[in-house]
Amino acid sequence: MGFIMTLLSYIVPFVVVLSVIVFVHEYGHFIVGRWCGIKVDAFSLGFGPELCAFDDSKGTRWRIAAIPLGGYVKFHGDANGASVGDPEALAAMPPEERAVTSTVNPSGSAPPPSSPAPCSISCSP
Repeated sequence: MGFIMTLLSYIVPFVVVLSVIVFVHEYGHFIVGRWCGIKVDAFSLGFGPELCAFDDSKGTRWRIAAIPLGGYVKFHGDANGASVGDPEALAAMPPEERAVTSTVNPSGSAPPPSSPAPCSISCSP
């Protein structure tokens, strides 16, 4: 019994602190995407099966998943949470939304200097 309690006294705080860090990190992606006018399909804290979730007024699915070792923000036009573009969803987007989602590459670097900034946030490396 003592071993289990000791183990839990380390695991539970670790998961809580990691979840807070992941939430703040992913919320940064979420809020910048919203500022730039990108629709957010899902905000997930954790991976795997969904434990609980709700949809907000802008259509974002906020979810808590079973494996609390990460998270993701799925933007409209992504084929999955790893920000892989879905050609069909990209083709269905309005031109201005497509321009915003395609000007910043997956490495997070800014568009070339000759390109107009996709939103009012400076994306300098």
